[in-house]
Amino acid sequence: MTTSFKLFLVLFLVILNATQSWGLSFSRACDSRRSEIVISGVGDIMAHVPIQNHAYRYGMRTLWSNLNPYFRASDINYANLETPLAEGVIGSNGREARDPGMTASKGGVYSGFPLFNAHPSLAEDLAQFFDVVSTANNHSMDRGPLGVDRTIEALQSVGLAYTGTITQGSSRQWHTIVSKSGWNVAFVACTFSTNGVADPRNQVLGCFSNRSELLEIVSQLAQTPRVDAVIVTPHWGDAEYTHTPDARNRTLGRALIDAGATAVIGTHPHVIQPWEKHITASGREGLIVYSTGNFVSNQFFKDSRRVKTRLGMMVFLGLSKNANGVWINGVRNLPLWMQSGPYIVNPIHKSDAPQAAYDLSAENYGNARMLRANENLVTNPEC
Repeated sequence: MTTSFKLFLVLFLVILNATQSWGLSFSRACDSRRSEIVISGVGDIMAHVPIQNHAYRYGMRTLWSNLNPYFRASDINYANLETPLAEGVIGSNGREARDPGMTASKGGVYSGFPLFNAHPSLAEDLAQFFDVVSTANNHSMDRGPLGVDRTIEALQSVGLAYTGTITQGSSRQWHTIVSKSGWNVAFVACTFSTNGVADPRNQVLGCFSNRSELLEIVSQLAQTPRVDAVIVTPHWGDAEYTHTPDARNRTLGRALIDAGATAVIGTHPHVIQPWEKHITASGREGLIVYSTGNFVSNQFFKDSRRVKTRLGMMVFLGLSKNANGVWINGVRNLPLWMQSGPYIVNPIHKSDAPQAAYDLSAENYGNARMLRANENLVTNPEC
């Protein structure tokens, strides 16, 4: 064996080991940059009746207080708000009703599944931790057109950015731009369904019913000079409780990256689904996270779903930029576990999660990019 071939073999093994060690990696992880930013994304905030009444008594922030270090370590924090915040509105047709105050009950003004609605005061707690939420999901129309309007009013009143829905009669501006740390990041949300509840004022952007419009929005934002990155947050996947994204989602996710999206962070199945890197024809690398699962919910099933629905994922996306553009420098993930008595979301390493939850996390995301206990958040640790 020649010396040059030995050196080649050693180099090859080093590169192979590095790739295997760090799992999902990006080719420009260590490129020289002028600025960096970290974006976090979690899953569905589903305010079932017990969750709401806990929040009204103790504050919604107590549901995720153990995640404070991770929120602080990120520059922009995102979640899917899968519950309207419509003050004094009842029924799927959105009728005015007497506001009972901060209390939830089945069939009441503020209620859980199947027609969600929570008191707008919860928006204040959301705004303390999140910079942007999606309002486009299959529960967007649970309080009809008025409910969409009131939800937007509640979010606007606390300065919380939202995307995916519009008020009645307003222009079709579905995106929002979050400006942080010298970055302008555009977010665009859409949903596959509104659970059969009519959307008579066209207030919700459809992922598939408005597919061409969605791709055009992403393309235009990606070409806007002041926009550094475009994050699309689809609520998709007809089949719930499965860890395998369907072909329609895969096709759309890749098309969104091809259209100019930097990353796609999905929700809806109530369980985690894998992430992947998609490389466009021009060689640009994008991230697709098919589902981050539940973030906050009362889905404590006693059947085969009991572990799946309590396991969520917090995903961290690292972006870099210099005079020549923007790129992904790396990703990390933090498995989350929803506990009851009291309700709280914990990092999995600080929870009572069973081994099955760890196994599901590893099967879908691997272990290489998982944040460990007491580890500082660095999206490109290989550098």
